[in-house]
Amino acid sequence: MLSRIRQGVSELLNMNTKRITAGVLIAAAILVPVGYVLRTTAPSFDELWGRGNLLWYNTPPAVRSGANIYAGWMTSRREVVVGQISEREAFAAVVAQYHYLDDHGPPALYLPARGPDAGRVRVFYSLHNSPMFSRITATSGDITSWLDPVVVCDGESTYPVLCTTNDRLLLFYRRTDSDGARPYCFRMSQDHGRSFSDETVLVDAAPGEGISGDWIYSLSVGDETTADVDLLFGVAVEGRVRDVYHIRSSDSGVTWQDGTGSRLTLPVLFHGLTAVMRTEGDRETRVWDVQRDPAGQLAAIWIDYDSADSVVCWSHRDSTTNTWTTQEIARQGLVCYPAGACIVSVSPPVVLVSLKNAEGRYEIAEFSFIDQQWQKAAEPRLSSRTAHDLVRPMAVRNTGGKEVICVGVRAYPGYQRFDTFLRASFLPEHLSP
Repeated sequence: MLSRIRQGVSELLNMNTKRITAGVLIAAAILVPVGYVLRTTAPSFDELWGRGNLLWYNTPPAVRSGANIYAGWMTSRREVVVGQISEREAFAAVVAQYHYLDDHGPPALYLPARGPDAGRVRVFYSLHNSPMFSRITATSGDITSWLDPVVVCDGESTYPVLCTTNDRLLLFYRRTDSDGARPYCFRMSQDHGRSFSDETVLVDAAPGEGISGDWIYSLSVGDETTADVDLLFGVAVEGRVRDVYHIRSSDSGVTWQDGTGSRLTLPVLFHGLTAVMRTEGDRETRVWDVQRDPAGQLAAIWIDYDSADSVVCWSHRDSTTNTWTTQEIARQGLVCYPAGACIVSVSPPVVLVSLKNAEGRYEIAEFSFIDQQWQKAAEPRLSSRTAHDLVRPMAVRNTGGKEVICVGVRAYPGYQRFDTFLRASFLPEHLSP
């Protein structure tokens, strides 16, 4: 063991981008400085990386390019990590380290499809009360070397949500002001993330009121072939998110409209908007995924829950009438935190949901909308061969001929313990086994 530790220390002290062999992984892990890379080979990828936390609000948590997917998480050692995963092997690079654990810490990832940075991975990350940073790999397709981090948003900025259109990258985030107000803001980049415009406040409460003591989260969907952006955001009032709103842009975020197409004056006062998803009483909402098909049809999967039960819902927007309809997919005990769901296909509707099985473990179930009703597949799409729960399913949609589903595997209750794993399952289109 001593010789292995010495080997690990020697490799760490004498390399800039050298990959550490799996044999010294455990011995050297605690000594890894920012920017160094750990390597593992695990053909099944059942437990790709231990003691890491997949992000909950920062989007997207993973992107794909060719045979590789890139995913981000935060370790129990307070490291912001990016993994490069293929069907043969996986690497993980530490890109930042904080002084305390934070569930806001994992990064949102961006992979420019064109321009001078094409193929290079760019990450955006922050804590609850820190500036937002960005860092990019030095070369395309290689996470072993990173350029120095830069500050994208100063002050207290968190929840990075990225959205791409045909000519812009939009960065949405929540800012916390000194008076406790928490406006929801965004910045534009026209050079694939190298620089950003000044801040625009997108969502606020009534004038002089701010969103003091409460918070906003959002999910957005864009399309690199159009200038359309759809944004769903939930606003917590007195600690509970009861209403979710929809606004959209047809010019890459320059101007914004409500669901009826009426022009909005920024900042949006959410009190004046009509909620497209709503719960009553002590129940809350949590939108897990929003997607748009090539024909422009928009759909979201979300959960209406309280301490007793949860209802997994599908909401679909009719682009002709600008109206939303909601259908119930499944109902059972609490599945919201940290289980989750994702959309695989809008047309035809196919979703993946983390639900408890007969043994009380979470597994990934597949639901399809057939004969005007939601039907659950007879067999789970993904189930664990260990005593872990499968949670946070997420479909990665980028170039290539496959759908890639990433899920977090929760080893112990309580997401604050940061005891989760990253699992990657490579599935062909239409979820063929």
